[in-house]
Amino acid sequence: YMTVQRIYAGWALFGFAVFAALSLTLGHAIIMWHHSPARWLSLMAFLSIIATQVIFWAYTSPMNTLTRQWTEMPPDLAAVRLQWEYSHAANAGLTLLALVSITAAALAARRPGADLPG
Repeated sequence: YMTVQRIYAGWALFGFAVFAALSLTLGHAIIMWHHSPARWLSLMAFLSIIATQVIFWAYTSPMNTLTRQWTEMPPDLAAVRLQWEYSHAANAGLTLLALVSITAAALAARRPGADLPG
């Protein structure tokens, strides 16, 4: 398990995608401010991505630190592994919610008769 975990080396560089997702979903919510369904769906996507960051920094990152990026065996591997895996599972669910929400927001904004700005 410790050996396989090393495949995550370098994933911190992917943080730019999280920043982009936060910026773009918030931007979409602002642009859609006068179109209630699209605004709320965009905000749901934005808050879902925020929640993934809260979970990562509260539950995933401490396990990465405890194991020195999975190069040292922790005293209770089973508990560390469960926390790490459940935090990733929760983040996967929230990321799916964000994807569905922003897709629904885009579709709601394109609906015929939608009251869009501009």
